[in-house]
Amino acid sequence: MKYKHYFTGGSLLLIATVVVNICNFVFNAYLGRVLTFEQFGIITLINTLWYIALIPMNALYTTVNHRVAFLTSNEHTQESVHFLQGTNKRNLVISIFISICFLAAVPLTDSFFQIHNYLITFLFTPMITFGVVTAVNKGFLQGIFNFKSVAVIIIIEASSKLLFAWLLVGFKLNSWTFISLPLSACAAFLLSLHFISPQKKVQIHNKSYQFPKRFFTAAIITGLSSIAFLSVDVILAKHFLSPVDAGKYAFLSLIGKMVYFFGTLPSLLMISFVGRDLGKNKNPNATFYKLFTLALVLTISVFIGVGPLGNIFIPFLFGNKTLAILPYLTLYSTSIMFFTLSSCFITFYLAKQRYVFPFMAIIIAFIMCIGITFFHNSINQIIHVIFYTSLLSLVLFVSMHILETKNYLKINKPFVTKTLFAQ
Repeated sequence: MKYKHYFTGGSLLLIATVVVNICNFVFNAYLGRVLTFEQFGIITLINTLWYIALIPMNALYTTVNHRVAFLTSNEHTQESVHFLQGTNKRNLVISIFISICFLAAVPLTDSFFQIHNYLITFLFTPMITFGVVTAVNKGFLQGIFNFKSVAVIIIIEASSKLLFAWLLVGFKLNSWTFISLPLSACAAFLLSLHFISPQKKVQIHNKSYQFPKRFFTAAIITGLSSIAFLSVDVILAKHFLSPVDAGKYAFLSLIGKMVYFFGTLPSLLMISFVGRDLGKNKNPNATFYKLFTLALVLTISVFIGVGPLGNIFIPFLFGNKTLAILPYLTLYSTSIMFFTLSSCFITFYLAKQRYVFPFMAIIIAFIMCIGITFFHNSINQIIHVIFYTSLLSLVLFVSMHILETKNYLKINKPFVTKTLFAQ
């Protein structure tokens, strides 16, 4: 009954994630219509800087989620709350230091990005601290399986960003729409503090604290490998291909992200459920197979829609200009399908603290980048590089998974963490 409750909350979080992405799409589409190129360029710049900042923030979120899920599975409520407090204090100091450094560099960054309003980069600075604290708080809430609160936080952040932008445009303050981003980050920050506030009542007697640095590093590497497959190829295509072909490839990348987004939705719950299984000294394979089956169904469903049936749905969604990329859809979406399924294994073994999996993922991403630098004469060549590397990724991780389950692959440490605060 308890696990049914957890999966219901998890379903709500998955739905909320879909809503968030819809809000983000509407936000960009709306501002793309009403802002000048210069104003929209500022929004894009802040979004890009925020996207880069989210790499360590998401790793922090994942790390806290995993450790708290492990602790609470053993009824170590005091330890989990102390871990929350210790992590917030530690990272608050780090984020403030980074913010001060960023403020000191404002004249240089404004000159580099040709920004003529100091307030733009100045108001981005508090987003760093807001984002770090929110990431830690969300990780704690998801670690205690409070999925509903996490769902509310991410929906409020995305919807408030859209609302603030709409209000600013409505009041003819188009040049100030960039403040919708720090305002939404502040809203998420305050809401996360509200949901965390009941934990202040917990009496803490065990003062031991240790941050899992190796897990955090592996989580960052996992994020970097995903970015390499989903973004770096677009940058390389822009560099090597003609402007027209680079634009076609950008459309392909957008369609590929649809496969990846839906296919990795179940992975949002992987860290929490696997961490709890580990804390209870249970083999988490059964949990993995359930979530992987869901990921497989979602991935194949979207793949069929945008791949084999892409000639029907893609022109309907994106217009007739996509007719030029229809010959590439099936092979490219197959590549992203392979990579998406590989990501499920990487996330699972990250949760099991098998750090060789994330490291292998970044190596394969590096191989892909090297391959594109050698084979880039056409869109077709680049797609074939991505296809073979993603196929290599899937075959490798499935093989490693089989060897691991049969105890033929001895890596890192046993799947059950032996000590409460093991690294």
